[in-house]
Amino acid sequence: MPRYAWLTLLWMLALTAMPRGLRAQSTGMGVEVNQSRPKRPLVVLPNQVDLFVGVASTLVRVEPDDTLDVGAQTAVPIGVDVGVGNHVEVGGLLNLALHPEVQSTLTLRTRIDLGLKNRALALGLITTLPLGSLSWRLGPEKVVPLALELPAFRLEGSEAALQGVLRWQYQLQEGPDSHGVEAAIAGIVRIHQQAFAAFDLSISGPDYDFGGAPIHTGAALGYRFTDAFVGKLVAQNADLVEFSPWQFMVLIVNSSGGSSTHTSEWD
Repeated sequence: MPRYAWLTLLWMLALTAMPRGLRAQSTGMGVEVNQSRPKRPLVVLPNQVDLFVGVASTLVRVEPDDTLDVGAQTAVPIGVDVGVGNHVEVGGLLNLALHPEVQSTLTLRTRIDLGLKNRALALGLITTLPLGSLSWRLGPEKVVPLALELPAFRLEGSEAALQGVLRWQYQLQEGPDSHGVEAAIAGIVRIHQQAFAAFDLSISGPDYDFGGAPIHTGAALGYRFTDAFVGKLVAQNADLVEFSPWQFMVLIVNSSGGSSTHTSEWD
């Protein structure tokens, strides 16, 4: 594995070991669930279209009687990624909240391949807008959240893949603008023929302060029915230390088109 990938992984582990003080709100996204799967290039191929849809619900432990509340939050993520030209991908994700409805969001992203073998390195730009509170200007309540992905990388072999991203966050708003940084990593491992397992880990530091920042983690089991059709079962936790509500998701991804075959070694 190239040295820069190991350095990124070690840096992520060091961040998770930092002392935790006052809680800070995270705006992190992590590595997108639809991307942590076999043979998914960092930037999809020209004319390739990825369609994905899922159903997500939370499991919450209610105190003081420690009962479990299922479905406190329920959402249907619907998204598409499209390869445009030879080195550009554009994508959108509508996270349609069924309950509570006000938590629906729209994420728009573009990513540019930097020309390395197997599209291993890229940069991107992301904005996530809460729906239902959009003002006459772009963004909710005159807020425009932006995140620059630099770098984004993906390394893939015949049995496993590793993807990561460092995002520099900047939010235009009334009053002082806010900023921060997020580091995220995801791994995919073959477990039997077409079956695979995945994990993800991320931490986001508003104002570049990681003290008390929530640690997002997740795990998944998936099955690659064909090169174009993948299903996943996903479990995620927004803050591993505080044992915040768990989210469970069923995700289906369908890929079509593409001017050439991705040169991944994953059979």
